[in-house]
Amino acid sequence: MLKQLSPETAIKLAKELGIPIEQLVHTPRHIVLAKLAELAKRQTDEADQENTGKSDQEQANKAGQEQTDEADRKQAGDTSKKESE
Repeated sequence: MLKQLSPETAIKLAKELGIPIEQLVHTPRHIVLAKLAELAKRQTDEADQENTGKSDQEQANKAGQEQTDEADRKQAGDTSKKESE
């Protein structure tokens, strides 16, 4: 039985676990803790997937920027050659 939860925490936890609040308050503590661990792992996995996707996008953006910079340097080099002629 969970006696140390605030009403707000109990409501949020019941919603996240997908169980009625009445069931939550009568659920043994070790079961609630196990469900919380599962929920935390799921959220961590989702966050990792989002970060991996962002990392891939950041790498693609960086590569594109490097190509643009290289093209700008080449163009600047061509311009300076024409000016010296």
